Amino acid sequence: MALFLGIDFGTSTNMVTYWNEDKKRAEPIYLGEYGEAGYFANVIYYESENNIIVGDVALAKGNSDFYNAVFSIKRRLESSDFRQYIPNLNRSLGTEEIVADIFSWIKKNVEMKFGGQSIDGVVISVPFAFQNTERERIKIAARRAGLPVLGLIEEPVAAALSFGLFEDVKKLKAEKILVFDLGGGTFDVTIFEFLKQSAKNFKILVLTTDGEKQLGGIDIDDVLVKKFLEQLKADYPDYNLEAVSTEEQEKEIFSLRQFAIDVKENLSAEEEYDSLFESRLGTQYFLEKNFTREEFENYLREFLNEIENVLDSTLSGADLEPQDIDRIIMVGGTSNIPAINEKVRQYFGKAPEKIEDLETMVGRGAGLYCGLKYVEKNFDFDIAVGISKTTGIKWRGKFLEMLPRNTLYGTPSEVKILQLPQSTKVIKIPVVQGNSITNVKIGSVIVTPEILSKLINGRIGVKLNTDANTGTISYELYKIVLFKNQLLPDKILSKGNIGDD
Repeated sequence: MALFLGIDFGTSTNMVTYWNEDKKRAEPIYLGEYGEAGYFANVIYYESENNIIVGDVALAKGNSDFYNAVFSIKRRLESSDFRQYIPNLNRSLGTEEIVADIFSWIKKNVEMKFGGQSIDGVVISVPFAFQNTERERIKIAARRAGLPVLGLIEEPVAAALSFGLFEDVKKLKAEKILVFDLGGGTFDVTIFEFLKQSAKNFKILVLTTDGEKQLGGIDIDDVLVKKFLEQLKADYPDYNLEAVSTEEQEKEIFSLRQFAIDVKENLSAEEEYDSLFESRLGTQYFLEKNFTREEFENYLREFLNEIENVLDSTLSGADLEPQDIDRIIMVGGTSNIPAINEKVRQYFGKAPEKIEDLETMVGRGAGLYCGLKYVEKNFDFDIAVGISKTTGIKWRGKFLEMLPRNTLYGTPSEVKILQLPQSTKVIKIPVVQGNSITNVKIGSVIVTPEILSKLINGRIGVKLNTDANTGTISYELYKIVLFKNQLLPDKILSKGNIGDD
């Protein structure tokens, strides 16, 4: 029996599922210590070159030796400059190296669970808010670890797939379903139409998506840490973080962050929580306090406003009103906070669906997608996903839109004709995502001197496309000819993936 996996690569936790060909469903592979939940901490701990640990044990070790541990690496995927020095290795590691080490650990432990059987293919979930850069890096890291990547699936689409096949979705009725996916580090909101014609026949059409890749449970922790520091300074005038070494500062902030997580989780379950924080700067500094949920929710006001802004933007992108949404699915651990649930209920005028194991929906969906798309032949399904950010090129100081937001994956842009200057050097045409005011470079179209020499009067055609399986951006370059007084693309001169430069 072949081994096909779905991997939910989260900010705080990971989950791995496999496609059970006999039962025709995705089932969790237990690699952590959360019992039957199936997910495990996305923390890596470097004990030595030959002993790398991922998961709950790594989290425990990292809590006391955080210099040799890496937390929340998913948030670093957009940065090409991030490096962390690991004392136990006596060297620094970059983002792709760390993510590849996590995937290597997953690969090794999954294959051990299956008696040494090799993995045949994997689908990895990514936030819709991830741009081309992060998607490319997660693919590169997984392949570097030896995982055969078949495709990427957006986290809300994975949740929608899991929901649509297992929950009570009405047959023969196209429902507009909103997936509210708020995890440890990213926030995605996606609206899609789900049409279930039978148990083995369904369609998912993503109408629009929006999100914020720097908004999640970690940011709530930051708010709490700031409040705790203010309280410590108010209680103890001589409490001064700036007066101690950088190492002592980092240890204190780390301890405050762990305290914040504890307070957040307890106040999400209870109305009050008695807590005690003991500072690493000395036993004379401590916080002993009875926190109330009301006080905690007051801290969250700005965070809740940011959530509302994203909801406004998402609905606007689909030309919809809150009342147009039939059902709401809330996914991700941070969605469990009562104030966030209440915010969503007030915004839409209806309560979100009550679903058990919200944290596992994306992992199950990734495994389902891998099995249905790459293993099974008797399911008839169509998942139509569009690009989350308008994509184009920057030319002579202007943003030239080529792939509008929500353009379906696999749909190429029209050819944009440019007039290039004469040059003996490589010309790089920036590819950006965003809009004419705010945009981010994700790579370049590369025009070599050899290509330049084949052009007629310096004219070149540029076409952009998205990969149907991963959503990553590629380009094609065309020779432009004059035919019946029209400039038309002729033969392809070159093609490549954005981000290769």
